Amino acid sequence: MDCGKTRAIRNFIEYSTRPFTAETVSQETGLELSYVKKILQFLRDTQVVQVISKEGKWNIYVKDTTPDDEKPLNRYGYQKDFMKRIMIELINNHHTSQRELGESVGLSRDKLVYYFAAMVSAGVIGIRDGQYVVTDSGNIGAVGMDVDSKIVRKLRKRASQTPGVAVTA
Repeated sequence: MDCGKTRAIRNFIEYSTRPFTAETVSQETGLELSYVKKILQFLRDTQVVQVISKEGKWNIYVKDTTPDDEKPLNRYGYQKDFMKRIMIELINNHHTSQRELGESVGLSRDKLVYYFAAMVSAGVIGIRDGQYVVTDSGNIGAVGMDVDSKIVRKLRKRASQTPGVAVTA
């Protein structure tokens, strides 16, 4: 997905005061209809927009006004309850490996690596003295915005050079 195009669609939705269709968004933003439909489907899945009706073959959308704390997903599609489970486990217990953290939280290794990389990239989780720590629990909304798959490896390397200090992305 092209960030600039997606941003144009998000801006249209943010400032739209009336219900809209994919055709309307395409006309107003100057983007291809097929691309707009794909992005609107993604935004519907992540609860940014919701379908309120259907007009012929077009879905009619509005901006979802459900408060963020009531939504099960953050704006990038990450489940909040998984992130909260990981943070609670890190606050209550000391973990030095992702494998033992995954076993204690009850998540598969793949899912834990996926969420862990996103949380470390957002600065929610850091490393202090070889142990994973929660550094910014209020930043759950930014998890998934810019994920670096090699961030944990880089963070471990930096943490070994600065003992006693919490290192974050």
